[in-house]
Amino acid sequence: MGPGRNQLCPCGSGKKFKNCCLRAEPAAAETPQQTLHRRVRAAIQNLTEELLRFATKHLGRELIAEAWSKFSPEEDAVFDPKSPHMPVFIPWFFHQWSPAAESTRFPELAARAATVSGEYLARRRRNLDPLLLRYLEACTATAFSFHEVVLEDGKPHERDPGQY
Repeated sequence: MGPGRNQLCPCGSGKKFKNCCLRAEPAAAETPQQTLHRRVRAAIQNLTEELLRFATKHLGRELIAEAWSKFSPEEDAVFDPKSPHMPVFIPWFFHQWSPAAESTRFPELAARAATVSGEYLARRRRNLDPLLLRYLEACTATAFSFHEVVLEDGKPHERDPGQY
């Protein structure tokens, strides 16, 4: 006998069974890995927009401009959300970058070596989906890296700059 509709889901999401895996029962052919992948994708679906809103509202728009000036090799570079570098900048900005104490307008963040996702976790931890919480903790603990995909013709794979 499985869990009742109003009991906590046995998958560990913290949600009621009816609002979690009961919806997925018709897709019972999913492997546990596929189920976890689906749940992670659902948990992080709007994460980029949420972290950008959080950063601008709680930390200040100037924080993005300061991070961009450290990220961009050009002198006096102005933040451009349509830049082809956004797929690299956004995860670096959210999970790895913190202001440098000697040259920031955010000394309180620099003193704590705070990242955007770290501040988000500190302020919203209790209200987050446990899977999203684990995802963000893993992002902040993992070293930042990226790879460029080069096709056989030697040209880089083109991405839509709006996709992160």
